[in-house]
Amino acid sequence: MVFYPGTPSTRQISWSQLVREADPNFTRLSLRPWIYDFPNGRLFIDPSPLYDYSFVSEGLGNNNNGSGPGVLFLTDTTGWPTSPDELEGGALWSNGGEPTIVPGFGLGALFPTFFGQTSSAALLAVGGTHLQWTPPPPSSNQLWNPGGADGGPIYVASGTLNLTNLYNDNGVLLVDPTAMWQVTEPTNPGVWSNGGVASVGPGATPDPLAPPIIFGSITAAGLLGIGGFNLPFTTPPAGSLQLWNPGGTSGGDIWIA
Repeated sequence: MVFYPGTPSTRQISWSQLVREADPNFTRLSLRPWIYDFPNGRLFIDPSPLYDYSFVSEGLGNNNNGSGPGVLFLTDTTGWPTSPDELEGGALWSNGGEPTIVPGFGLGALFPTFFGQTSSAALLAVGGTHLQWTPPPPSSNQLWNPGGADGGPIYVASGTLNLTNLYNDNGVLLVDPTAMWQVTEPTNPGVWSNGGVASVGPGATPDPLAPPIIFGSITAAGLLGIGGFNLPFTTPPAGSLQLWNPGGTSGGDIWIA
C-alpha cells in the first residue's frame, strides 16, 4: 500500500475482518444487543453493534417513534400484498398499512431483526417466521411476533426497562420469561404469564384498604408471592403507576395506571 503526501489516511484492516464482515451470520450477531446479567441482579443492555451501522428504516415506522412500545407500520407499501389470500403461512402482507404475518406456520430459525436496521423491502423478502414469539428486551427495538402461529401485527420492543423482570408496555404489565411464572391460568387470583403478559386468575375480591402495588417498586418474584387478590378493579389515578385488574372477577391482563 502506497501513501502520497496530502492524501487522507486509509483504514487498515486484516483479511480476516473482510471475511467476517462478508459472513451474514457474523453480521447478524453484530447487530444483536448484548445483555449482561451481573450477580447482583443488575442488567446492562448494550444495543450498539460492533460496527457503525447507520439507522435504516426505509419504508417502516414505529407508531411511537422508537420512544415507547409500538406496532410496526409501513410508510411505503410499494410491492406489499394487500390481502393474505394465496399467501403461505409466515408470509407478510399490508393490513391497512400494517405489516401483518399470515397465520399457520411453525417457528423458523430465529435471528433478531431490529427497527432501524432493516427496510420494508428486506422485511417483506424474509417474511415473519424468524421473529421470536416472546417479548425481547425492552428498549432493544427488536421486532417480534406476539401472535405466535396465529400471526398478526409485528411489534417493536421499545418499552421502558425495569430491572425487576417486569416491564411497562404502554400500560400493560409484561413479565420476563426468566421470572419462571406459570404459563397456564390458575383457578384462583394468582398471577401467571399469558405469553409474556402478566395476568391474574379469576375470583378476586380485593380489599379496598389494601396498600397499592406500584410498578417499579415490586419485583416479579414479589408479585408472584402476593398474587393478584387485591389489585383494584377501578382505574387508579393516571400516572400513578399503580397495578390494577380491569377484568374484575374474571381476571385477565394486569394494567399499569
